[in-house]
Amino acid sequence: MRLNLIQLLGLTQFDMKLEHFLIAIFTLLTTAIYAQPGQRPQGKGPSTTGRVYGKVLDEQKKGVEYAIVKVFKETKQENDSIKSELIGGGLSAGNGDFAVEQIPMGMPLILSVEALGYDTKRIPFTLEKSAEKDLGNISLLAGKTMGEVVIESESPSFRLEFDKRVFDVDKNPMSAGGTAEDVLKSIPSVQVDLDGNVSMRNASPQIFIDGRPTTLTIDQIPADAIQRVEIITNPSSKYDASGGGGGIINIVMKNNRASGYNGSIRAGVDKRGRVNAGVDFNFREGKFNFFINGNLNKRKSITTGETSRIDYTTDPTSFLNQSQMSTNLGYFGNGKVGIDWFLDNRNTLTLSQSYTSGQFNPIDYIESVTDSIDNSDAFPTSNYYRNTETNRTFENLGTSLLYKHLFEKEGNELTGDINYNRIRSEYTGDYENAYSTGSKTVQRQIGGGSQNLLTSQFDLVLKPS
Repeated sequence: MRLNLIQLLGLTQFDMKLEHFLIAIFTLLTTAIYAQPGQRPQGKGPSTTGRVYGKVLDEQKKGVEYAIVKVFKETKQENDSIKSELIGGGLSAGNGDFAVEQIPMGMPLILSVEALGYDTKRIPFTLEKSAEKDLGNISLLAGKTMGEVVIESESPSFRLEFDKRVFDVDKNPMSAGGTAEDVLKSIPSVQVDLDGNVSMRNASPQIFIDGRPTTLTIDQIPADAIQRVEIITNPSSKYDASGGGGGIINIVMKNNRASGYNGSIRAGVDKRGRVNAGVDFNFREGKFNFFINGNLNKRKSITTGETSRIDYTTDPTSFLNQSQMSTNLGYFGNGKVGIDWFLDNRNTLTLSQSYTSGQFNPIDYIESVTDSIDNSDAFPTSNYYRNTETNRTFENLGTSLLYKHLFEKEGNELTGDINYNRIRSEYTGDYENAYSTGSKTVQRQIGGGSQNLLTSQFDLVLKPS
């Protein structure tokens, strides 16, 4: 954001004079507090005070009003540093005249003249024979003018609030193109195992989206659609009063409400050639805000493993060598469209429709060899092979109607929502087992399910005075 300095201060010509006057008055009060009028100088020199005066002019030889005039005594310290002691000060009049009383005589002093928009002028002087000294006309040079001021601010990626810890996902570029699983792995105090199970404080937390329970797993939520993650270790009744021993992890999704047209498009590809892409767009005009966003993420993961085991309980002693390779291909995508209706400054209605779909196809191959260490005929070698190919699909269709009312006191609010979700999933698995004896088994598992959820909730937040 770029602002002109005069626009930033909102100053007219009269306001700028007032600004000069207020700054000068503040400085004069500071001078009055720290100055010590009539202080007798230490060491040599007469123990009397005098008066110094002059006139402050600009480059056009016009008087400078409200210039800040200060008199200092400078003393060199043992470490060669200079210590400045304020003796007195004053303001210049409309024609630039100034005078400073109670100035010690017989010691070197510094007169400093400052004015808004001018370079500071420093003049050394000493009151010697006369109790008054005229420093004459003091000309100030105009300082360098700033054409503009650039104001930049950036909130931290982590902040601690009253009842939760908040992590901004936008501040973590490592999560781009991933899922909520990748986001949670980067958050301290949250543990995610190889199977995607989440634990916190050695217990399983509840996963919420936008303050409400969700049927989605963390690998079905794209990281690009997440605005922040809230860690709530001691949930209140607002979150259904129970988060188990692990508390609640609330995932807040992005929802832009900036005025005008706003949007972004992103795309990426991983080292295995799997692409990810997303788009966010919103349009706000008057009392309505229309928003739409979508994300697509394709994934390919490869896992290998080796297992070696020696069994001393058998006679003769036997061993087992097993190798495993798993390849998981899949994708998931989601989209959301909705509209905000700002009834007035304190009442908002939001209607949104979301759709999430995905498919995962893990393929596993296991080879196992069992034999005796001394190749005894009493314990013949046996081989076992297993091929597994599964197909999992899911989809979630959700509709939400939300209402929010803000009270006059900041932090007090009434919220209510009604949510409907239709969830469907299917599972197919083919398992083929082959043995060294020549036998083979083939199995197929088919499963699936669907459910419809209708939930509503109203919350009233009243903060104590």
